[in-house]
Amino acid sequence: MPYSNKIKHLKKLDENERKSLLEIWEKSVLATHHFLDEKNFNIIKDYLKNADLTELQFLFYYKNKKLVGFLGFHDDIIEMLFIDPQYFRQKCGEKLIKKALNDFNIQRVEVNKDNLNAIKFYKKMGFKGNKEYVDDFGYTLIKLELE
Repeated sequence: MPYSNKIKHLKKLDENERKSLLEIWEKSVLATHHFLDEKNFNIIKDYLKNADLTELQFLFYYKNKKLVGFLGFHDDIIEMLFIDPQYFRQKCGEKLIKKALNDFNIQRVEVNKDNLNAIKFYKKMGFKGNKEYVDDFGYTLIKLELE
């Protein structure tokens, strides 16, 4: 693959890219989403395996030709951002966010209230807000927007 420390924009995922996305999602969630119960973890995992993700666009981040993280978005909202735990604290998420902000007019994100590290990260990246709502799984999410 010709990508070395680069971000690749994908409007459609092939089967290998989808498989890689799911692997990173699972590793990242297991490392960071301790508030997510096993039942909902499996429901979300099955959803991602089978969901029609054609409305989403993706930014895949490669480091030394290896996929290490991704950001999925739709319109002006970040739907998902996950990094392989081996690459935490190496600015992969920051690079993905900056690319999304600069090139795709991203304005919003929703974060689980119990995901304190993600809230802190998004606030560091310029997102603000504290409006809450409960999602379909019973988790409280916080809506954040750029000022």
